[in-house]
Amino acid sequence: MTKLRWHAAQRAELAELLVDAKLLSSAAVGAATLYHFQAGEEEMVALSTDQEHVVLISLQPLSAPGRRRIDKDVTECQDEADHRQE
Repeated sequence: MTKLRWHAAQRAELAELLVDAKLLSSAAVGAATLYHFQAGEEEMVALSTDQEHVVLISLQPLSAPGRRRIDKDVTECQDEADHRQE
């Protein structure tokens, strides 16, 4: 499951992001405004709560895929040990 990252920011930071971003949608509810936009390769959502405060939300970049180490079966290890002793 993809994790979200978020941080509180000032309205000026949101304004800088929106200058070069592609606005996908926006909606106002009471004193809050929600912006959905594409900034470069990153899709983001911003919630402007009042005159100066904004919460910026985006997807956390995917880390390298987890790889499981597959140990040899115990019987295979025993077989190898038996062959060495012979």
